[in-house]
Amino acid sequence: MRHRIGKIITAGKHALRTKRDWFWFLVASLGFFLLFVMIPVWTTPGDDFFFHLSIMKFEVYGLMISLSFLNAYVISLHRHIRRVQKAAVTATQVGSGLSALASGLLATVGCGACYSSLLALFGLSGSVFIVEHRWWFAAMAGGLAIWAIDSAAEKIVGGCTKCRIESVDTPS
Repeated sequence: MRHRIGKIITAGKHALRTKRDWFWFLVASLGFFLLFVMIPVWTTPGDDFFFHLSIMKFEVYGLMISLSFLNAYVISLHRHIRRVQKAAVTATQVGSGLSALASGLLATVGCGACYSSLLALFGLSGSVFIVEHRWWFAAMAGGLAIWAIDSAAEKIVGGCTKCRIESVDTPS
């Protein structure tokens, strides 16, 4: 376990080494947070940004901030991989980002007014299931983001022959 955390930290040091990298990390974090707030606002009639923030619970704020940072970290690591690889974004990178985002959106449903957007997508029984088990969705979203971070960190630190990325531990 300690070895994996060390790889994630080492990969983060490589992916976030300049002020510009940190800037894009913070922009992505803010973007994910705003997306988590704005999706219910856009899909719920009569809702606005500040009203929505006022009715959210403290736990939901913590969840949204955590998932925002995790997803932004995934994007930062994949930006670094793409920069080193000098290639287009792969389907795996897009898939890991979209799946973490989708489960994060389901996990951040925190108020009764937000459920109307779920009703439109999943119907009544699907919405009730998601609302009843939203903390499981939150755990899955966090786990998915951590898995994506671990996979990207493994590529950065350990190298990846399939992606043609050299290990950062080996001299250039």
